[in-house]
Amino acid sequence: MPYKTGLWVPQAKERNKKRFSKSIGKIGELEALKILGVNEKLDRYSGADIKWNNKLVEVKTSMPNRKYGYWKFLLYKQKNKVDYFLTICKDIIGKTKYVFLIPDKKLPRNNLIITNSNLIKYKKFLLEVR
Repeated sequence: MPYKTGLWVPQAKERNKKRFSKSIGKIGELEALKILGVNEKLDRYSGADIKWNNKLVEVKTSMPNRKYGYWKFLLYKQKNKVDYFLTICKDIIGKTKYVFLIPDKKLPRNNLIITNSNLIKYKKFLLEVR
């Protein structure tokens, strides 16, 4: 049996990683609805997760990198298609640490990395700290 020899272990780990990343995204979207006071999210074909004050908001959730402790958000698919990015930074155990609402025009690149040293740069976009 191949599963006893360990041939499928890397595939299973990758599959579980993808499942967890989808679930953390769903958890972040539900949390964003409460933060922004919106009752329902948009369908997946609309290009954004939430419509808030007639603006399109994309919700991104990230856990810190285990080695360096930064949060990384990939924005390339939604860049220039939404008005705001609501980024939720969680700690290692999954509790929300920071929430930022950043306008799309203020992000020059297709990815966003938030570290403890550049936290001051995004302080004006900070919605809440827990």
